[in-house]
Amino acid sequence: MDSVSLLRRAAAPRVLLDAAVVAHGSARLTREEIAVQRRLRDPLAEGWNPIGHATLRSSDDQTVAAVTALRAAIARADVPSSAYDGWGVLAAPRFLGRSKLVVVLDRFKAEGVWGVTPHLIPHFALHAQAGTLSLVLGGHGPNLGIGGGLYSASEGVLSALTWLASGVAPGVWLVLTGWSPEYQPDLNGEPRAVTHCEALALALTPTSDDCASPIKLRIVEAETARPPFPPTPEVLTARLESFVAPSVASPRLIGHEVHGGRGYPRPHLPGEPRRDGRFATIGTDASGRLLIELAAPRTSPLGETS
Repeated sequence: MDSVSLLRRAAAPRVLLDAAVVAHGSARLTREEIAVQRRLRDPLAEGWNPIGHATLRSSDDQTVAAVTALRAAIARADVPSSAYDGWGVLAAPRFLGRSKLVVVLDRFKAEGVWGVTPHLIPHFALHAQAGTLSLVLGGHGPNLGIGGGLYSASEGVLSALTWLASGVAPGVWLVLTGWSPEYQPDLNGEPRAVTHCEALALALTPTSDDCASPIKLRIVEAETARPPFPPTPEVLTARLESFVAPSVASPRLIGHEVHGGRGYPRPHLPGEPRRDGRFATIGTDASGRLLIELAAPRTSPLGETS
């Protein structure tokens, strides 16, 4: 082995977990668009079960956006529902219920239990989103809510890749949701600024040599801790779309900026992310020691090769 090969091996990052992204879909909805999607009863795709009449009636806005993202992912995959038998569902919302809880708590304080419908309460629990998505998908695999805070997306990726590595499920639907900019409700529950609910649905399977050059998602151990920044549906969607559509500009993460003076930092996207070969770092965990990376296929519209 020559010295160049030895240097390359020494410089190679330590990959802890990885998975293949076989399909993805996204949604970016206003509250008015969410109201329209909430009333849809059509199946996610042809051959799937229709959505029950009351399934989304009391769901949080992020759950409705997640269903919209699932529609897009399933349409992109274009495979029958039987292909997802036994798949798990992991939902990683960011601050689930914030758009309604301020009103509910204020009404409870003023009117007691008679002022609040009990149907809302279960839909604000962390695992409610995953359970609802499992019902919509007609799934029989495990479902779980992950995180709930600022770093819910990185925690969701870690959980999904762990499930695949340990054989908990043959595949995983990982759904990431949140508001952009962060939802800050007034006393009536309305946002203080214009905001959109974003969702990204990822169909993940274990990586294998016979896979047809998929987009890969992986977790890498950093040599030294980096300034932490949370991945978001916006960042992940922009990077994924840049792999499948060369006209889409690639994002760049430029530090944190506080929205509304409330201390909810999030990355912005005016350029190109930090890159390591064909891999792009699109976030870290809360410690800055685990890097979340996406890789283009071996042959991609960007002209990257492994």
